[in-house]
Amino acid sequence: MLFCICLNFSKLAGQKNIRVIIVKQNLDISQQDMNSKIIRTLFFLFSALERDLMSHRKKEALASKKRHGMILGKQKGTIQKSRFDKDVDTIKELLGYGLSKRKIANVLEYTNHISLTTYLKKRNIAPTPPELSMVKKEESIND
Repeated sequence: MLFCICLNFSKLAGQKNIRVIIVKQNLDISQQDMNSKIIRTLFFLFSALERDLMSHRKKEALASKKRHGMILGKQKGTIQKSRFDKDVDTIKELLGYGLSKRKIANVLEYTNHISLTTYLKKRNIAPTPPELSMVKKEESIND
């Protein structure tokens, strides 16, 4: 992880004309000489190796858990929180007025109407006519 940070910082420093000196090893990797290029290449290789080792360890741990009978991931049919949950009543009402899902997404300022369509399908949300929703609101107020 440290090597990734150093590599990214080194690239940024080269673009912004910042000098990078690693004090502990007394290295100046901002220069464009052969030694600096070799050190930067080694940092890149070490970061790639570290990334591969972390990935390998994670895969081994998951395989071990799977061998011991643990079910990985979320269960099928699990419904998670959605950004549309806060507007579900408005969405139902607008569907009741006959607005398309694309227009509803635009009205509520969502960038993607496809995710709204998926949300409605997964939750089996059908349009409610506006008259019925008004009657339900009046009944709940009277109760």
